[in-house]
Amino acid sequence: MEGQNKEFEEKIVLNILGFSNILKQINSTKEDLIRFWKSIGFTPNGKDEYDIPLFIKKAGLY
Repeated sequence: MEGQNKEFEEKIVLNILGFSNILKQINSTKEDLIRFWKSIGFTPNGKDEYDIPLFIKKAGLY
C-alpha cells in the first residue's frame, strides 16, 4: 500500500505543477523538500544565481 501512496502523491504533485514532457528545474534549500524532489526523480544540477541548489528532471522520466 505504501508504494501506491507514493505513486499517487507523485501524480498529484506533478499535475499541480503542470509537468509535461519537457525539461523541468526547481530550486530548494529546505532539506525535507530536497528529499521529496529527489524521491520523485529530480537530481542535483548546480546552483542558481543566489547560490541555491538546483534540481532537474528530464523529459520522459515521470
